[in-house]
Amino acid sequence: MEFSRHVNALSIADSPDHVRRLARAVFAQYASDRTSGSYRYIPTERVLTGLMQAGYVPVDAGQTHAKYSEAHTRRVVR
Repeated sequence: MEFSRHVNALSIADSPDHVRRLARAVFAQYASDRTSGSYRYIPTERVLTGLMQAGYVPVDAGQTHAKYSEAHTRRVVR
């Protein structure tokens, strides 16, 4: 994954580790066990990578506090 290619003065994307520290749930590899069978899991990491390839740059990231799993919680990447 190429994070540093689109870095600018406002970017937090100097490394995947920086995004991971702010919003670990972005890198979840599977859906939570608590989701229904009709839920289709789409990795946020894949969406983020696609947006970055299109020229978008993340400038902030965060996630809510999780009751059950820190890897499966609401997250936002701006």
